Amino acid sequence: MKKTILLIAAGILAAIGGLGLNCYNVTPDPENDFEIKMLDDTLITATAEKGTDFHMDIKNLTNVDLPIKVDTLKTELPEKWYITTCDESKCYPLPIDTTLKAGESWQKLHFSINPDKDAAKGAEGKIVVTVAATAKGKTEVDTVNLKLQIK
Repeated sequence: MKKTILLIAAGILAAIGGLGLNCYNVTPDPENDFEIKMLDDTLITATAEKGTDFHMDIKNLTNVDLPIKVDTLKTELPEKWYITTCDESKCYPLPIDTTLKAGESWQKLHFSINPDKDAAKGAEGKIVVTVAATAKGKTEVDTVNLKLQIK
């Protein structure tokens, strides 16, 4: 009976995971060297005059300093649109090479998609952000897809 209940519970959890629902109180996989926590949706609808910022935190999950590289893998932006990459204190040219100290987080790093002020309704811009870190002879690369759509 206990095995049946455990199997049913495991099936329900697998189904929830397959639906793409997020579980935020999950212990990070010990194999991962870092995690990206999105602070905003990855699809945002905004006016052409406003544009938008996509905020994220990047956390070093190791007990050693971790060199990381942040870049865009792909950009699909209409003509006259551009992106900026900043944190709370300054902006950076891409790629960004930095080191996160053991257990440290880089908070509120944000990619801004800045549309042309005359962008048409329905126009959209997409960027794919990559974060890469090499530790203990292995490289981990995570990607985040960001999309702005003009309303």
